[in-house]
Amino acid sequence: VVSTQSTGIRFESKLVKQVKNIKFLCVEITESLSWDLQINKVVSRVNRSIGSLYRMRGSLPSQLRLQVYSALIQSYVSYGINVWRCGGDINKLFPIFKAQKNALRCLFQLKRRYGSYARAGTKRSFTDNHLLTVHNLYYYTVLSEVYRIRSLPLSTQELLMNFSQIIIIAQKFPPLSMNN
Repeated sequence: VVSTQSTGIRFESKLVKQVKNIKFLCVEITESLSWDLQINKVVSRVNRSIGSLYRMRGSLPSQLRLQVYSALIQSYVSYGINVWRCGGDINKLFPIFKAQKNALRCLFQLKRRYGSYARAGTKRSFTDNHLLTVHNLYYYTVLSEVYRIRSLPLSTQELLMNFSQIIIIAQKFPPLSMNN
């Protein structure tokens, strides 16, 4: 969605217009970086996949259930999570976690439990099947990235550390006006 407001920034002699949101590599980026739109898209995709799971759950052999979960659910949840999860409160991930639990209930034909043991059904399924919740997927992804950076040659590590320090310093200053 393009707004009528111009940024005053030119790229290859063309005026760049400000947009409210944009899709880049299947990740929804809003001008405020709230990531609510991306979270809603992930929940929508997972819910559509749950419909597919519901239709095939009776004919799906038990040994294929985890592969189907990985392909239809976890792939949507984990794609780009190290980027879009950084932008907010951890409680914003609750709708995705709820959709994950619904997928497990559907796939493993679990009944909802009410009362003090409401989480027992899906919590055990996550544990027994070695599946990660959306929160744990984020932590795993970030730790994997840190490990990968740590294994780079020292000069590359220094470059990345200096770059991250430059970004932190740059965020303290207001953006410059570019009218040309």
